[in-house]
Amino acid sequence: MEYLTILKEHKININIETIIIGFNQGILSEQDIENIATKYLEENPKSPVNEIIELAWGNLEKYKIIILLEEIKKRTEISFDKNLEMKKWRFSKLIKINEMYKGEELLEKIAELYAEFNYPEDMENLIYYMPPKKSVKNKSNKKVNSNKNLFVRFSEFLEMEKEILLKVG
Repeated sequence: MEYLTILKEHKININIETIIIGFNQGILSEQDIENIATKYLEENPKSPVNEIIELAWGNLEKYKIIILLEEIKKRTEISFDKNLEMKKWRFSKLIKINEMYKGEELLEKIAELYAEFNYPEDMENLIYYMPPKKSVKNKSNKKVNSNKNLFVRFSEFLEMEKEILLKVG
């Protein structure tokens, strides 16, 4: 649930597809789904949906949770961009590792997340073992070739990702 909290703190839109992908990726647990459903029912007592009630009841196997979430999604009649939803979770995880790690350990965790999310092209410039596609120059206009360069790119990447996620929902 901590990653969902990060999305909320950064005002990133969370929808049923976000929840489905988070659950399918193992980012959200069965207990998280139960908590989300319970909170929804508390905030929306006059619009109970049978699937949400069943999710809130809990004690369901993973396959049943997926079926119920997909039924809820069908009712929305909105199409979702899976890549965008994956970006939300990636952003959330990057924020978390940025809070937890520093230095070379942070670079290692970024590389692990790069692999976890199937080597997204837009992260290649953040990976310490990949050749840089763009260089950063310091105030005297000299190329910076070090971990410092990676940290600058990582910071810029997080800012750009947040801007994109806030714009498109």
